[in-house]
Amino acid sequence: MESKSKLRSYQVEPVDWLSKQKRGLLVAPAGSGKTRMALTALSKAWDGGSRLLWLAHTREQVAQAEAAMDDVCPRLGRYITFSCYAGMPNSVEIEEYSIVVCDEAHHLARTTWGEIIQDVEGTKIWFLTATPWSGDEDGDRTMRSLVQNQYQLSLDVVREAGGLVETKVIWCGPHEPNVILQKKVDKEVEYRTEKVIRWNKRISHATAKQRAIWLVNHKDGVVENYARNKLVIENTRFTMHATPNPSVLVLVNHVAHAERLIELSGGLFDDCLVHGKTPLKLRREKLKDFVEGRRSLLLGTVSLFGEGFDAPAMTHVVNAAGGKSPIAVVQRAGRSSRTSANKSCGYVIDFQDKHLKTLSNHADERRKIYSSLGYSHYNYKHHEHQSS
Repeated sequence: MESKSKLRSYQVEPVDWLSKQKRGLLVAPAGSGKTRMALTALSKAWDGGSRLLWLAHTREQVAQAEAAMDDVCPRLGRYITFSCYAGMPNSVEIEEYSIVVCDEAHHLARTTWGEIIQDVEGTKIWFLTATPWSGDEDGDRTMRSLVQNQYQLSLDVVREAGGLVETKVIWCGPHEPNVILQKKVDKEVEYRTEKVIRWNKRISHATAKQRAIWLVNHKDGVVENYARNKLVIENTRFTMHATPNPSVLVLVNHVAHAERLIELSGGLFDDCLVHGKTPLKLRREKLKDFVEGRRSLLLGTVSLFGEGFDAPAMTHVVNAAGGKSPIAVVQRAGRSSRTSANKSCGYVIDFQDKHLKTLSNHADERRKIYSSLGYSHYNYKHHEHQSS
């Protein structure tokens, strides 16, 4: 079947490669068009009557794949089943499908689908992701066990062909250590560590402490930190005012953090929050308005928007969530790199977080990851405060 999709120059080779694979992993940068490439490959490899299965991590990713199918290969619509990993019954017979596409395939290591797919023999299985290797030994072992061949599409090749715009990282404060807050955090970490060990004798002290370090630092240094939250709000407000036709996505880890930002924002974030429990109809309306330019600011959780959310006109991603996971950092930053009319550059606004040692170390790790992607770094000069 011929596809309606007109491929970019850098997409032709991976599409041809994927269409011939029994178990192939396509690794391509966020925003390079993995979904359209895989759909085009499906149209090339399809035998004319068999069933196809497309699995993704979230309902939004599934909806985006369905929308892309209508544009790329609409005649396949009656033969493709689209579903989330979590929404597809584990009892489904994979062998009923001639080809299965696993989008955002790095999630397979954390679902039962990794085990199910491992034992499949007669079905072609294609894996798509920008970030296949997490650094987690068990997860990476699972990925390697699933894949026979791999195609890596270079970030430089995509950029040179105009498939992604240049991305710049704008660093905001806090710039100085907060000694009083650090002592408070250290004391609470020790208390929580001992408490966990008392309740669970099987957990090691090192594991309990590692968990406590993240929980306490995130609570006191991010979610409940007034000055850092004001930095997020004021730099977002400045970006909205200073950018022609802004399209800004602010990312947080938890709804509690989003609600704190809304409370402090003086109306800036009113009606902007979208998360996993937002009613589906309202969620889709807000996302559609944002993607199509009728809404210029969105506040959302990383579980929903950290990956696979395609809004090409997005100008800025504000990483209020922090963190240091290579997969998370690459996926979040890639949201702003999509190409769009009159868009020459995408921006990530991030925070140096010098007020606490753990958060500062995480920021240093993010800086290294951004540099590995070829992003340039700048310091924001507006609306900066010290953390307290």
